Amino acid sequence: MRKSKIIGNRCKNRHRRFGESRKTIMSMRPSNRSEQPRIRKTIASGVRKKPMKKTVLFASLASSSLLFLSGCATPERYGNSATMFEQGQYGPARELFKDQKRNPEKDGDKYVLDDLIVGAASHAAMDFDAAIAAFDSAETGIKAQDEALLAGKGVAQASAILSNDNALPYPVQQYDKIMANTYKAIDQLAKGEVDAARVELNRAGERQRMCKVHFAKLIQKQEEEAAAAKQDAKFADAFKIVEQSLANPETVKNVEAYRATTEDWGTYVDFMNPFTTFLRGLFLALYGEDASDYEEACRLMRQCHAVSPSQAVRVAYGLADRFASRTSVKADARNLVWVVFENGMGPAREEHRFDLLIPAESVMYVGVALPKLRKGREAYPCLSIRDGAVELAKTTLLCDMDAVVADEFRAQMPAIVARNLTSAALKAALQVVATKAAEKKGGELGAMAMGMGGSALAAASTQADTRIWSQLPKNIQVAVLNRPASGKLSLCVPGGTQPLAEVSLKEQAASIVYVKTPAPGVPPSVAVLTAR
Repeated sequence: MRKSKIIGNRCKNRHRRFGESRKTIMSMRPSNRSEQPRIRKTIASGVRKKPMKKTVLFASLASSSLLFLSGCATPERYGNSATMFEQGQYGPARELFKDQKRNPEKDGDKYVLDDLIVGAASHAAMDFDAAIAAFDSAETGIKAQDEALLAGKGVAQASAILSNDNALPYPVQQYDKIMANTYKAIDQLAKGEVDAARVELNRAGERQRMCKVHFAKLIQKQEEEAAAAKQDAKFADAFKIVEQSLANPETVKNVEAYRATTEDWGTYVDFMNPFTTFLRGLFLALYGEDASDYEEACRLMRQCHAVSPSQAVRVAYGLADRFASRTSVKADARNLVWVVFENGMGPAREEHRFDLLIPAESVMYVGVALPKLRKGREAYPCLSIRDGAVELAKTTLLCDMDAVVADEFRAQMPAIVARNLTSAALKAALQVVATKAAEKKGGELGAMAMGMGGSALAAASTQADTRIWSQLPKNIQVAVLNRPASGKLSLCVPGGTQPLAEVSLKEQAASIVYVKTPAPGVPPSVAVLTAR
């Protein structure tokens, strides 16, 4: 008992090397000191029940689990690419991903985020062929991930929960898929490939429709994996500590504070992406071929108007309604111009950390690292659209991408919290078991070495998965106007004297002026999509 107490005291002093104060260490003990012998007895009895060979194997598994793929994929590369993109350096942002040695037959979903970033950079550079190729490659990986999810593939055991999420393939978000198809449709319209654009917009619409089904399946899968992990006999003793840790009031308080981080981010019903909904409706209104197209355009515009009641939406709805009822002809739309403005940079992820209180003296450090959203940054409040010195219209909000991203993040938050808390508590429990095993084999020094090593490995492998497709915009704005007689538009910042860009419009044709800029001072990318 004396030896155990000495080891415990030395372990506690090591907390200072991990930034812990003695006061914090002492607060990790149970408030009722009479409970301590019972807790120690539970841990120790779990070890004594196992033969020495199995205990050492368990200790080895603890260390190897903490080591398992603790390194991140390429977080610096993703961060550098986002910085270059925000500065308008689209070429260098793409070049960062050109040195990869790929094996299409084995890669599966390994490079989805890379392809999405390359696609977005090519799209912003108006390199439409390269953008389409990158998004096609991303969809191959997305398909592989979707098939794995539908097949229920995955490692349903506690060792999977212990692995660092950064070492796993990027978990593709539904809005990623929807925006990839939406961007491909814009690229194809810019190339005049109307039929191909229709296919992509239909895919985007189907993905939107399936969002609720997807999240129901995802949550069910995660719950099944968690239940299977609890049945893993090797980790039975560890889960006793897990349950005690997760019930701690301080842990509950930290979790509640984390869940409140997206409360003011806005929301859209049923994971709606108003930008995609609007673009699908506008496409059918301008490129539609029969009454069913125009009726679908009306339905989509009604959905869009419910969350974004702008003039641009109302005009598109009225046009489609007249086409559907045959009270208007295509020639009536030939002088209409819609300006679609992709504004700024989308949300990012950062790390949100707190310590987990563990009722065991042989644990030196266990932290929880959760991904937290950070709102995107807009380039400008809006665009002023002018004919010379005369302002014709201003863009207004159509879609808040912060809200689109937050909707999906909130849906996944319970599973994110459960997985990371369980992982942290398991790492602590395995430190206890490994230290006990090392003490039996190597005495006091062995126990100290194992405790310090386990804590270091736990700290190294505790990293939030902050990967995200941040090259999306902060928001999308829209305006509608009649083509000026000059056939030219100046895109300006409100109050500015010099235009950001000048646009020439074709005669006798409806147009969509697509504008994208990631930050103030970055020259906007502009494409004019002319309806046939």
